[in-house]
Amino acid sequence: MKKGKVFYLTLFYLFSISSIYSQNFNRIIEMKNTRMNGQDILSLQNRLLSLRFYEVGSADGYYGPLTMEVIKSIQFFSGFESDGKVNRSLWDFIFNDRNTSILQNISTILLYNPMRLTKTRDLLYSDAPIDVHSEAFVYFDPTERKAKILEYYAGNPHTQTMMTCYYINDNYYFIKYIFNFPSNDFSRTEKEEKMYLSIENNIFEIVNGVMTRSDYSRNRQIIEHINHIVNKFLIEYIWSRK
Repeated sequence: MKKGKVFYLTLFYLFSISSIYSQNFNRIIEMKNTRMNGQDILSLQNRLLSLRFYEVGSADGYYGPLTMEVIKSIQFFSGFESDGKVNRSLWDFIFNDRNTSILQNISTILLYNPMRLTKTRDLLYSDAPIDVHSEAFVYFDPTERKAKILEYYAGNPHTQTMMTCYYINDNYYFIKYIFNFPSNDFSRTEKEEKMYLSIENNIFEIVNGVMTRSDYSRNRQIIEHINHIVNKFLIEYIWSRK
């Protein structure tokens, strides 16, 4: 079969999948003073429970604060606006079986509780140039001896970079990236905010549930910072204590 035909058939297949889920979507679901309820919300809750989002509680068909907080978490990690509203795009993302793995990984992250993890000292206390303040901490499970959350900050009075990594394993983790910088005329501070997924040291940006490979320079810069911090963590807290 020619490549052109394969391409169009693939597009048709993906469009058909999206259409199937969209046909079951009939309204935007959101928090209201009088809680929305119905079969669509019951289906949503059952789908979330099947993905191990047990924070939903019981499936009662009412869109309350527990379900909304789970939706906000899904939006946060999959690159949607975290407004707690389930629109057609988010509905399709949640119900598409191709996204089961990433959604289950998000449900795993929601179980992380920094209060029950061990926090390292500042791993970058001796690394930063004089004109830059930087710090990094890793929250880890002392039993599993694995990193769960990594927090990184570097900045000066003009620019600041913040990253928070959420680990499924050493080769698969989410990265919340925030970069604050002055506008061209220095009259205000602008903000770049992105969600990435790192798989085997390859970084993909996630926007509205769609992953695209990050450009090489951004990929290298982020990975180098994170790997440097992780190596310090491993040397001081894991390898030296075996």
